[in-house]
Amino acid sequence: MELHSLKIGFIGTGRVGTWLARNLAAAQLHISGLYDLDPERARNLQQQLPQLQKISIHASLAGLINESQLIFLTIPDDSLERVIADLAILAHTPIRRYYLHTSGYHSSRILAPLRSEHTAVLSLHPCRSITWADTCSAADTAFVLEGDDQAVTIGLEIVSCLKGRAFRIQPEQKPIYHLGAALLSNFTVSMFYQVVKLYEQIGVDSEQAHALLVPLLVSTLTNIEQNGVDNALTGPIARGDLKTVRGHLQLIRQSAPPFAEAMKHFFMLTVDMARQNGYIESNIADQLRKEVEE
Repeated sequence: MELHSLKIGFIGTGRVGTWLARNLAAAQLHISGLYDLDPERARNLQQQLPQLQKISIHASLAGLINESQLIFLTIPDDSLERVIADLAILAHTPIRRYYLHTSGYHSSRILAPLRSEHTAVLSLHPCRSITWADTCSAADTAFVLEGDDQAVTIGLEIVSCLKGRAFRIQPEQKPIYHLGAALLSNFTVSMFYQVVKLYEQIGVDSEQAHALLVPLLVSTLTNIEQNGVDNALTGPIARGDLKTVRGHLQLIRQSAPPFAEAMKHFFMLTVDMARQNGYIESNIADQLRKEVEE
């Protein structure tokens, strides 16, 4: 079935639903209805986009399903099973429909109650950090997808329309995939937050810290992108600077005690990476590990 002929409904108009609806509307796809437990949130999305001014804000799942052929479940992971159970009562009709969720952790198997000879299911996760303020295009976003072949075909069309990049995986790969994405994205933000707090101890306010640190973070990502992660490590561990590492460890214990235990493990992981990729010799790695353990 041609993607542009499908009526698209959204269950959930949170951060991901709002971002996807904005991008799908920009790609001239037909969004036909919205449903949210908070109708005001759905109306806010409708008001943001001229293309959505005349669509329906549904008071029930049944109303949305009746008007839609491609249904996005853009809701929190912990709500999926409950909503799928409610949809299962409505899903089995002779009309061809596709059900798609955007969870990074759950595979399409959680949508099994919605499968029938007339329905196909898919998981489609945008591998990016999405906030309420995110008005960026989906172009070049990586979308990780898996599910029924017919639904995957539709998913690939969606990614193509959004000018994204498709990565097809197997259902059993989803949890590890999402763990990696969450570790990288979430803990980068958490680390940044902790460093901003650390800088407050020397009189550097949040605005100044951002001015200092954002270019550092961007240049680090650029190094990874251009040189590969194996060749992107810089700093005292990569140089084998024992005295500097010793000083850093002492400062962490003195100035950021809650941070100290977590940082001990990160120091060890970084020493291992530096040794494995030839930054430092084994004797320097051993001395660094000894510093961390003391």
